[in-house]
Amino acid sequence: QVDSNDTPVLIACSICEKVATQAYQKIMLDNEEEATEKINYIDRVFESGLPVDVTDSIHSLKPPFKFHGVAFQIHNAQVDLYMQRNQIPKAIVAQHKRIDCRIHILGKEYQDEQTGFLYERLGDFLVKNSGWRNALNAYRKAVQALQISRGGSDDPYMRCAINKLVLLEDKILVTTSMSTLSSVKCGLCNIEATKKCARCSVAVYCNRDHQTVHWKVHKRVCCK
Repeated sequence: QVDSNDTPVLIACSICEKVATQAYQKIMLDNEEEATEKINYIDRVFESGLPVDVTDSIHSLKPPFKFHGVAFQIHNAQVDLYMQRNQIPKAIVAQHKRIDCRIHILGKEYQDEQTGFLYERLGDFLVKNSGWRNALNAYRKAVQALQISRGGSDDPYMRCAINKLVLLEDKILVTTSMSTLSSVKCGLCNIEATKKCARCSVAVYCNRDHQTVHWKVHKRVCCK
């Protein structure tokens, strides 16, 4: 938090409501300032276009705290670096950390388009690494967040995430038997649902729009 003199201070803990000791505050603020200076340096290098290798600088970045706004920036820089170098497993780990940061900072119930984009990008990384089942889960979480923040499947961002989900599910055909279908979760976005498929009465959906979109996959196993 910043006061009227633009001096950063630590606010009371959101869990125990205690204020940190002066010694702890100094350590945390010094670490935050150091990490921020490194990030700003890396940003200036990228903006300048100078042929300066900042790989080691990005690798050496350490968050002042696991769930911290600066930590989010650090993991963002590391994701970009790892993707440029085609180090997909490292990019996946860094992307998970980005998502964890956002969830812990804003709360699990906070679902916006940025959260949706983060999950969608995680799904893209997992597909590249053949982590298809985990990618499906990531795409479903992206659809959930985008549905709340952007609306129905007519939205272009929502439609993009849905297409990735449906195409991947169709490709690996994870719903190869009726026993794998959930009786309480939407077959597309995986949220609580009650509207059953009229043909098989097993698959359920949260709305007709999602059932229509998912039919390309579900028709292979419906009534089998």
